Amino acid sequence: MDPQHAFVFEERPTGFTLSSPFYPSVYVEIADNGQLTVDTRPRPRPRSGVFGAHQYKWFVEAVASYLLCDYDERRPDGRIVPMWVKRNDLARRLSRRLAAQRNRLLDLRRPGTAAIVRRFMAHARQVPALATWPGLFDRPYLLQDLLTFPAAALAVAHLDLLQGYPPPPWWDDPTCADLRRLAEALTASEAKLGPLGEDYYCTAADLAARWRDLLSPTSRAYRALHVTLTHWPGNIGGFALHLRFVKLARPVTRRRELLAILAAAYVNTSRPAAFGATLALDRVMHADDGEIVRAVTRFLRHTGHAFSVNKVSSFAYWATFLADSGLGHAHRGNLVTLTEAAIAVHRGRGTPGSGLPDHLAVRHRRCRYRTTRAYVSCRRWGRSWRRERTWVTASPAMPRAP
Repeated sequence: MDPQHAFVFEERPTGFTLSSPFYPSVYVEIADNGQLTVDTRPRPRPRSGVFGAHQYKWFVEAVASYLLCDYDERRPDGRIVPMWVKRNDLARRLSRRLAAQRNRLLDLRRPGTAAIVRRFMAHARQVPALATWPGLFDRPYLLQDLLTFPAAALAVAHLDLLQGYPPPPWWDDPTCADLRRLAEALTASEAKLGPLGEDYYCTAADLAARWRDLLSPTSRAYRALHVTLTHWPGNIGGFALHLRFVKLARPVTRRRELLAILAAAYVNTSRPAAFGATLALDRVMHADDGEIVRAVTRFLRHTGHAFSVNKVSSFAYWATFLADSGLGHAHRGNLVTLTEAAIAVHRGRGTPGSGLPDHLAVRHRRCRYRTTRAYVSCRRWGRSWRRERTWVTASPAMPRAP
C-alpha cells in the first residue's frame, strides 16, 4: 500500500481523529442528534462543516477536501493532477473506514441506529433524515418494517419522490384526502429555512408508516402488492417507485418480470400525451421470465447495446423502443413477436395494418433508418438520441426538432 494512504484513526467516545504524516489532521465529532462536525482546529485557517447522517457522501468529500487543504496540483515531474481527481481518490479509499466510524458513533448515541442506516444503504443507496431521528424507536411497527422488508427501506428513503411529480393517480381522489394532507404537510415542513424541525420528523414518520399505500395507484394496498412487497426480488433501486402507477394483476416475485412491468409503467407515465404511442400493460403483466429475456435479448442484439439483460436501463430502453413503434395495443402475439415487429417498423418495413398511427407511419417513411442509428448511438450521444426519437414520434401539430 502507498505510504501516503496510511491513515491512523484515533477513536474517542464523541468522535475520532484522522491523522497522517503526509496530510493535516482532521477532527470529527458527533452531536446528540447524530450530526457529524468536521473541522481542522489547529490550522491557522480552520475549516469546519456540519453534516447529517443522511449526508454521508458530502461528509466523505468534506473529509477528503480538508485533508487536501495544502494540496499542490503541480507534480515534481511537471504533470498537473487536479485537486478533484485527488479528492475523489481519497474519498474512495476512506469511504469504508469512515462508514465504520460513523456507525460506531451512531450506536454509542443510540444503540440500533447503525443497523437502520446499513439497511437503507443496502437497499436504497441513501440514508434519509428520518433514519437517525430518536423518535423512530418509539414507533415499533415502522421500525420492524424497515428492518424486515427491503421495499420498506426503499419507499421511506424516497418519500419526497413518492408524492412528487408526476403526482400519483390517487392525488385528486377525495377519499384519499388524509394521505394527501400528510404529503402536503411534509413538503411544507421541508421547505422551511433552517434545520429540519420536530414537525417534519413526525409527519415523515406518519407518512412512512403507510409505505405500502404509497406504492399503490389507489392509495390502498391490495393482495398482489402485499405479496410482491413481502417477497421483494431486490436490486431494483428507485425504479420501483413506478409501482404507484400500475396495479399488479398477480404477485410478481421474479426480478426481470417486475422490471418489465415497471418499464412499461415508466414509459406510459413519462411520455407526453401528444406522442400517443404507449405500451399495453396487460401484455407485459402476464409474460413469464423466459419470454421477457428472449424479447430484451433480441432488442439488445438489434441495437448493438453492450448492456446486460439484467440491467434496469436495458428494460427502460426496450420499453421505450416498443412504445415508439406504435404497436403496443394493436399487435397480437407475445413480447418476442412484438419486439420483432417493432424492429421491422423502425427499419421501415412495417406494414400499414401493423397498428402504427398514420402520422407516425408518414414520419417513419420519411426517415426510416434514422431511428435505428439513433438507438445504436444512444450510449455515447444521449442528447442526439433523445432529439431524434422525439422527432420520429412527434405529431404533426408539434414543432419538429432541428
